[in-house]
Amino acid sequence: MKKWIPWIGRVLDWRDKKRKNDIEMKAVLAARPSEYMTHERLERIEHALLEREERSLWRRFRAFALYSLLIFAGFYWFTMSEAPVSVKDSWKTLPVSEKGSGTAHFAIIPVRDAIDGDIHGPEGPTNTVRYMADALERAQKEKNLAGIILYVESGGGSAASSAQVYEMLKTFHAKTGKPIVAYVPRFAYSGAYYIMCAASNITAHPSALVGSIGVIMRNSSKYRLGQWVGIDDTTVKSGPSKDAFGEWKKPNKDDRRFEQANIDVLADLFYHAVSQARGIPFETLKRESKRPGSRTSGAWFAAAIAKESQLIDATQTYDEFLAALVDELRTKGSKYAEAEFVLYDHKAPKEIMHGFVGAFVHSVITAFRSELKGVLGARAEHPDQ
Repeated sequence: MKKWIPWIGRVLDWRDKKRKNDIEMKAVLAARPSEYMTHERLERIEHALLEREERSLWRRFRAFALYSLLIFAGFYWFTMSEAPVSVKDSWKTLPVSEKGSGTAHFAIIPVRDAIDGDIHGPEGPTNTVRYMADALERAQKEKNLAGIILYVESGGGSAASSAQVYEMLKTFHAKTGKPIVAYVPRFAYSGAYYIMCAASNITAHPSALVGSIGVIMRNSSKYRLGQWVGIDDTTVKSGPSKDAFGEWKKPNKDDRRFEQANIDVLADLFYHAVSQARGIPFETLKRESKRPGSRTSGAWFAAAIAKESQLIDATQTYDEFLAALVDELRTKGSKYAEAEFVLYDHKAPKEIMHGFVGAFVHSVITAFRSELKGVLGARAEHPDQ
């Protein structure tokens, strides 16, 4: 180490010498003063040891505070300065034309887990709206963008967030003219299907489940439990519906009528999106919503039944689906030699941890070098210590 990093070697030599001096001083203190030195000299040595120990404690505290601050700053910079979208290298490449040149770019954007969030909300996997906006913005910068693939595997979520993502995709298609298609590997329910209505083609794996078209709101009333236990609910309100469906309130028809009207408005927006995407009259979907087991009753369907019901266009494996996209490029006389499929995924926890560790190591090294410079400077000023 001393051969390759001389400055670290000098610091280690100085540290070893300092420790040796401390041991010798403590040995002197433990011995009888009359055999070695005067009592006054002994007091000065003891005072010097105490001062040195205090300085050492202060240096440790200062270093700890500095390291903590740098760690926090590094983590904050990493998490807040980058978009929550992680663009991978080409996940899969398929040939298009031997006479062509260049590479067609397909952006695979997953829609996973609960759908929630808004455009100005905090970044993260739970903010579907902001994640989709960032992913589309990055995809639009691709010069050879051939299309968007929505890889949908979600049970739905917020009606408002689902509608915002749907509208965002429709706007993107109208602005760029790039096709948007969707694939369902396992399941796509409720708000996830709402989002897929922005796609010109919906394909599902033969074993996938699709549907649950509609809107739902649940409420668990604790009114009877409160009556049994003896809990009295006292609510002061400005209007009769201000505490609609309060957990300790006795359910009533007025509250149910009021909330049903709101649910119907949101459901109609959903039905309009399905009607436009699938070519099914809105009145038909509205009428079917009252019949159990129908397309808009909230029921979900196996892929084959969903295809018969006009909810999807085809049932294929994922490889067959991608191959069909390439075949479509060929039929359109594509100029490209190959097509690449690139995953625009949420920034994974593993990537975040790697970035955090990198920021941590960088911060510690920077702080360590700074502290060593200070120590070497002090050593140069007091070579006799």
